[in-house]
Order: sequence, then structure tokens, then C-alpha cells
Amino acid sequence: MMPEGVQNRTEQVRALVRGVLGEELLAVTHQDFRHRSLTFDVALAERSIIVRTNAAAGAFAGTVHNLTILAGLDLPVPRVLAADLTGERVPFGWMILEKIPGRDLRDELPAMSQAQMTRLAAQIVGFQRRVIALPIGGGFGYAPLCGAEDGGGRGKQRPYKSPPASRARIISPTRPAWPVSDDRAVSMLRTNSTVRGRADIRCELTR
Repeated sequence: MMPEGVQNRTEQVRALVRGVLGEELLAVTHQDFRHRSLTFDVALAERSIIVRTNAAAGAFAGTVHNLTILAGLDLPVPRVLAADLTGERVPFGWMILEKIPGRDLRDELPAMSQAQMTRLAAQIVGFQRRVIALPIGGGFGYAPLCGAEDGGGRGKQRPYKSPPASRARIISPTRPAWPVSDDRAVSMLRTNSTVRGRADIRCELTR
């Protein structure tokens, strides 16, 4: 049975999407990611969208900005269709995003072959190598990114140079960072899939 808080938010999301997009909803499905945000997969007549909500509206501060910068790097991020952090329409911050076609990685990892995981690890590291070329920002985690036009954050224009592949490393959210080989990267993908049941690995590059 759906928790009362999720059920109430689901109805609020139904009304929100109708009011903002003016489209009829076919289904609203809560995505149980165990995050503080409540996220919903919304099926419309001719497309599907994602609605992210959070009672702490400030949690999404900088998200539209970040996605815009990442899209400019030709990374596969969703386009923001609408967003409001004021809490005027509904008592929470919200974002409506286009839904990227496909299945969630955490659902695919258990059945992936070693070769597929190796290609995936290389692809993720490739994405991060583009991001690391951005000027240094003023924080970490969910802090806003700095684009070239932002002056590098804190007034310092210090773009990273893309390091050699030998310095690539994968970081598990619950473990310290260390340089890894492709085989080790694949092993960490597999471990996070089978043991923790999710694929929220971050890939980073050493400076």
C-alpha cells in the first residue's frame, strides 16, 4: 500500500501537471529511489515526463543551471520543461523534466556482461572528463556548477586539464577513492548492483 505522504503527493502532482502542461494524465508512478525527493514517472497521451518534488524547495536550487551547463557539454541529461521553487502553487519545490528513453541502469546491471560493463565504465569516465574541464565551483555534491561564463567560481578562472586515462578512478559513495583499472571499475559496478541493489556510483577523475 502506498504511504499516505506519497499518496497525497501523487494527487498533488496530478493536479500540478494538468495545470502546468494542460495535458491529461494516463498514469502517475512513484519512483522509489529512497531519496529525500519524491520523484514520479508520469505517462501522458503522447509522451512520458518525470516530476521531481521536494518539501525543501532549496534542494533544487541550481539544478536547472547545472543541467543547462551539462547539456552544453553534449551530455545526455534531461531537458527541464518547467520548474518552480517558490512554493506558491503547491507546498513544495518541483521540476518537470522530459523522460530519457530506456531502462534505469540499476535494473540492467545484474544481467550485463563483463564487456558491457567495461564499455559502460569507459563511457561514464568519458562523461566526467568533459565535466572536469569546467572551472572550479564553490562547493561539491549538489552545489551549482560553474560554466566558463561564471568566472570559475569564487572569482577564480581555473579550468581543469583533462588528465590521462591512467589517472581515472571510480568512487563508491561509501568507500574512499583510489585509482582503479578497467577491471576494478567493472567489479565496483557489479558490487554496487548486486550488494546494494542500486547503481549510484560516481565516476571522477583526479585533478
